[in-house]
Order: sequence, then C-alpha cells, then structure tokens
Amino acid sequence: MNEAEIGLALDQRLWSILEHRLPRPTAIAAATTAHRFTGPDARAFGIVESIEQESELLDHAIGVAERYATLDRKILGEHKRLIHGDEARLLGYSV
Repeated sequence: MNEAEIGLALDQRLWSILEHRLPRPTAIAAATTAHRFTGPDARAFGIVESIEQESELLDHAIGVAERYATLDRKILGEHKRLIHGDEARLLGYSV
C-alpha cells in the first residue's frame, strides 16, 4: 500500500477491502507505513496463506484446486456470501 508514499488518500471502499481481508494490525501497518512485505513477512502477517518456490508453484496450485473441486459449490457459495456479503454490498455488488 504505497498510497502514503505517493500522496493518495485511501477511500472507504479500499480501506474496507484491506480491513476485511487482512488482520487489523496488518491493515493499519500497510496503510500507514507503506511497508513492503517480503514473501515470508506476508505469510507471517496474514497477507497470504502460503508461499512457494517458483518451481513448486504449479503443483501447489493444482493441489489447492483439487481440494476445492470436491466441495459442494452451492454450500460453498452460501458460505462465501456469509463471509464476504457485507463487503460485496459496500462495494456495490448485489449478493
């Protein structure tokens, strides 16, 4: 989040995305310091779930996709509406 460095103020929608996706202390640090997170730091601060070597990335992505492929799509969709619905409505999407 380099907005602090380049003179752009976050608006409510962008802050809401940060706050919804990241742990609050991480969102605050990103918004107020313009800190550049390395891969390991991003994992430690809850920005990403995992980091992989480039040579292992495709296999990892396929493994993640295979785990999700067996889930009930209707139920998963309902869970995602519960998790992200308020955020989507704030951003102008109907859910």
